[in-house]
Amino acid sequence: MKTILCPCDFSATALNGIEFAASVARQINGTITLCHVQPSIWPEAVFMEPIVEESVEVATEKMALIEGDLKKQFGINANSINPRSTDTVEGIIGSLSENYDLIIMGTNGVDDVFQYVFGSTSFNVAKNSLCPVIVIPENYTNQIPKGVIYLHRENINPELDILVPLWWSQIMNIPFGIWISPSGDEPTDKQLIRSIKEELKAGSPENLISFVEVQSISEQITTRVEWMRALAINRHYNSGKNSGISNLRKITTTGDTPLLIFGVEN
Repeated sequence: MKTILCPCDFSATALNGIEFAASVARQINGTITLCHVQPSIWPEAVFMEPIVEESVEVATEKMALIEGDLKKQFGINANSINPRSTDTVEGIIGSLSENYDLIIMGTNGVDDVFQYVFGSTSFNVAKNSLCPVIVIPENYTNQIPKGVIYLHRENINPELDILVPLWWSQIMNIPFGIWISPSGDEPTDKQLIRSIKEELKAGSPENLISFVEVQSISEQITTRVEWMRALAINRHYNSGKNSGISNLRKITTTGDTPLLIFGVEN
């Protein structure tokens, strides 16, 4: 367990993500797998195969150097893979995700869909992944956040929503807090806070629970910037709806802290 997949195209943003992943792996006694996706060879483009094989060799050498640095600097075990497929990058990462506990990747976060280091998007990777994804903004310099803040939405399976980020905060031994989007009805919000606190007391170390507060999204984005934020995506594959996607777009484009994204399937 505690296996981390790190997509890598050797850019500065990807290396920033790998450094964050190495700090997490050291803290949780985990392992890292570096993943550099290679373009596939279609039958009509056999003449390109020598070029691709050469690029595979270069990528393998680069990843071997990174593996050595991770071992030397962080004392963690790392390996690498170089998959080739006709699928999209997010599709390839999504298919690999079932074999890992966590995906950590760097991003430059410059546009409305938070452009992903491979030219795809972290938004699509998170949507396709079968395991939680941590997205590391380009300007984030601290290796480990001071805590995990979960952005709670009552209309998404509340028990699973809380337990996933809480589990990761326990593994990393950092504080855990919850922001509740205000419903507009103060008694309802207070009751929700009480019920969540009771749930947390029943199954988590009390010293890790930092706060449970009602706070608007705009306030959430501008405060406690050194904390990692967590967001659930509610996936309705049968209906084709993704109720958590719009919030994911808004939060990733304005945030400057690592974002833990995980799916809730109903």
